[in-house]
Amino acid sequence: MKRYRFQAACLAALLFLVCNATSAEYPERPVRLIVPFAPGGGADLTSRLISQRLPDLLGRQVVVENRAGGASNIGSEAVARAAPDGYTLLLGSLSTSVNASLFPKLSFNVLKDFEPVSLLATVPLMVVVHPSFPAQSIADLIAAARARPGALNYASGGLGSANHVAGELFKSMAGVQITHVPYKGGGPALADLLGG
Repeated sequence: MKRYRFQAACLAALLFLVCNATSAEYPERPVRLIVPFAPGGGADLTSRLISQRLPDLLGRQVVVENRAGGASNIGSEAVARAAPDGYTLLLGSLSTSVNASLFPKLSFNVLKDFEPVSLLATVPLMVVVHPSFPAQSIADLIAAARARPGALNYASGGLGSANHVAGELFKSMAGVQITHVPYKGGGPALADLLGG
């Protein structure tokens, strides 16, 4: 929790420095933090932890707004089209930068329309299976996938998400055929995994 407090303080300080140049009264109104994924996943949890601490530092409310879909492009586009005044922020992720190579006709340019403010979190990736699935190790999972090519599915938080890219790398390195099932975020993917 201390790490999140430190990161929130860093974000607030950077926001102050970036936005102070444009307005001596910043912030005059609540700040929106757009999360381009569905509620319940890692990005949403991170945004909600940060949004609880930032009002103490900014003196204004930070409102988290989930804009899921389009492999995070819907939320990213909303931020890219917002006025560049520091009142609309994006909780970016790997997909924010990867999508430029996955979608040739984006309505925004990641390099020109966004300005990095702070690293908020690093997230480890792991492979999990439903308890009813017989695999107890990666070797077991690879053996099951090789025995039934294309019969197994893996969920991700959406096209271009870190777990999607990692899943494709895993398939390539293990030489297996597993079907990718993209969700609008990690929360819905986890809910379906737990549901079987």
